[in-house]
Amino acid sequence: MKEKIVIVGAGHLAKEVIDFINRYELYDVLGFTVNKDRIEYSSYLGLPIFPIEELENYVDKEKVKLFLAISWYHNMMGLRE
Repeated sequence: MKEKIVIVGAGHLAKEVIDFINRYELYDVLGFTVNKDRIEYSSYLGLPIFPIEELENYVDKEKVKLFLAISWYHNMMGLRE
């Protein structure tokens, strides 16, 4: 039985992560989580997006792990300026 995870982030890096996880059948991905004010859609890549502030209402924190798929790359150009 594969470990259950929720991916933190729902952008380009999260897509690369889930593609890798699915290709090698590493985890059972339950969905994604981002800040509530960043949620634009109810799902991403066919999986639900949970508000991180309320994540414990959606998954059992004793049985589900988080996989961080966030980066600061999208802000890099702004920081350089």
